[in-house]
Amino acid sequence: DLHEITDDVLERPSTTIVINLSESETGQLETIREKPWHNIILSEFGYSTTSVTPKEVLKELVQNFGDKLLGAHSLTLIEISPNTYNKGFLTQSSSLIELGGSERRASKLSDVCLPPHLIPTFYPSLSNIAELETTIPVTYDSGRTTPNVDILLSVMRLCSNTLTSITIKNGHISAASGGLRTGGCCRVSFPQLIRLNLVGLSKQSALDILSAIECPTLRHLTFNIFSAGSGNYSHSQQDTAPAIRITARFLHGLFPHLTYI
Repeated sequence: DLHEITDDVLERPSTTIVINLSESETGQLETIREKPWHNIILSEFGYSTTSVTPKEVLKELVQNFGDKLLGAHSLTLIEISPNTYNKGFLTQSSSLIELGGSERRASKLSDVCLPPHLIPTFYPSLSNIAELETTIPVTYDSGRTTPNVDILLSVMRLCSNTLTSITIKNGHISAASGGLRTGGCCRVSFPQLIRLNLVGLSKQSALDILSAIECPTLRHLTFNIFSAGSGNYSHSQQDTAPAIRITARFLHGLFPHLTYI
């Protein structure tokens, strides 16, 4: 209960504010608007009892408490259902890129965990983002589920200039493939990236990412990948990567300044 929290607790940098997206009212957050919001976790807890969707609650949060997001250190969204899915995120992302950052505001927010479809939603707060944990969108078509690296990278262009650390995992099924079109993705530059972690990806997804990014300052690369038949995907999803061995020589050819693999 926010009314029972003492002022000194809210002032501590270790304090985390947990916001339930299953509740339609963000009004109770007004009681702590004047206090610092250091760390924020967003998720759904329990069933919603109103017609207001978690996606709408997120939109209201960004509109009404954007100043608090700008002052936070970390933001984590724990996605447990498709209720927060933003169908128009690719169009929104393209529009923001064309605007060239004019929507951004000065921000202290540096450590973020968001699925790619919500990066455009929080874009005004991401001008100083350094660490990002995100997922590869997974599309569904004719019984096949396919990780889509192009979609991920096209959205990550929004914050590529400031990132120093990226962790990428497999995501949940986002949409039918017909609803997501990027027209292909050019190489994406991450001029300040030092650390890249690829967690639980297929070999094909890992190769797609490694071959599409430019990271002149990359020093630290970690990954664990699975091969066809490992059980992570159904037969229709199994790895179709070409016979390229991901060796130290191969990785140093892509990122010559690596000091840790």
